[in-house]
Amino acid sequence: MRAHVVYESMFGNSQAVAEAVARGLRAASPHLTVEVVNVLEAPDALLTDLLVVGGPTHAFGMSRPQTRSSRPEHLTTPEARERAESLPGADTGRGVREWLEQLTGLDGVPAATFDTRVDRPLPKRAASGMAKRLRAAGCLLAAPPEGFHVAGMHGPLVDGELDRAEAWAGGVARTALPG
Repeated sequence: MRAHVVYESMFGNSQAVAEAVARGLRAASPHLTVEVVNVLEAPDALLTDLLVVGGPTHAFGMSRPQTRSSRPEHLTTPEARERAESLPGADTGRGVREWLEQLTGLDGVPAATFDTRVDRPLPKRAASGMAKRLRAAGCLLAAPPEGFHVAGMHGPLVDGELDRAEAWAGGVARTALPG
């Protein structure tokens, strides 16, 4: 069996969560082959048994070309600039919104979504929009959309969030995949 974790990341936080999700999937289902894919390199069509999609919350939802293009304005610390350098194209390429809009042929495939968000109440979040688009592509949601908290726009992730992401992914695998 094969799973894909497709992510968008501007400052490395969503990428770190995607990798933690992959670890959780592997731990829960050792027979599962898990591929972690940056949305910039994600194929337009996937043959998969489980799909997890994640990315940052921008302006209360999934990123848009306009919100991604503002990334250079937010690189105000050496740490933020260093993380951004490891993610070339994140501010100019496609995001999960555009990738999901063209995705088809996933009828019945179990799926889950996550986002990264600043650690405060938000009226809307990116993971909900991703879940809606996955359902439109034919996926069956194996878990409600989940959010993982960052301390600020650049991060870092709040302590314990990577462990929580692994545990969440284990639950997704146990729900979505046969024993």
